[in-house]
Amino acid sequence: MRRGNLTKWTLVVTTGIVVVFGGMRVWLVAAEAPTAETTHAKTQGTTIQIPVKGMTCGMCELGVEKPVAELPGVMSVDAQAGKEQVVVTYDPARVSVEKLIQAINKTGFLASEPVSKQQ
Repeated sequence: MRRGNLTKWTLVVTTGIVVVFGGMRVWLVAAEAPTAETTHAKTQGTTIQIPVKGMTCGMCELGVEKPVAELPGVMSVDAQAGKEQVVVTYDPARVSVEKLIQAINKTGFLASEPVSKQQ
């Protein structure tokens, strides 16, 4: 092949790859978009503030948030090292406060009973 044809071929293949994978990303994002039903479900739940000793930085916060967020029934988790607390919104029918505390304690930090509840 001549150099000009090779360059055109490379451009065509590269463009095709970008279009295919770019389209897949749009499809994946659209597939994960919340529906009215899941958005409504996330507005329900109980919010508690769990005191946690030992968190000092953003990595500590991430280390606590991930295992708690993976529990069934947990709708949102916000670990706050500066306030030494984790704010969790959850469905009490699916997960107990004890399970939330156990998940935090398994990360190596010390969680105690929640100080407030909001419906």
